[in-house]
Amino acid sequence: MTAARAGLIMKTYTYLPVPGDPFTTTITLVGGRVSELERVRKF
Repeated sequence: MTAARAGLIMKTYTYLPVPGDPFTTTITLVGGRVSELERVRKF
């Protein structure tokens, strides 16, 4: 069952890198629960 069919809301938040935390972090929430977390080093 997909999120759309179940009536769940999907949200994605992206945090950009800064010198103190050099990672781009993307968090995907489905129905208020974390479904994916991705961290990529940028510098």
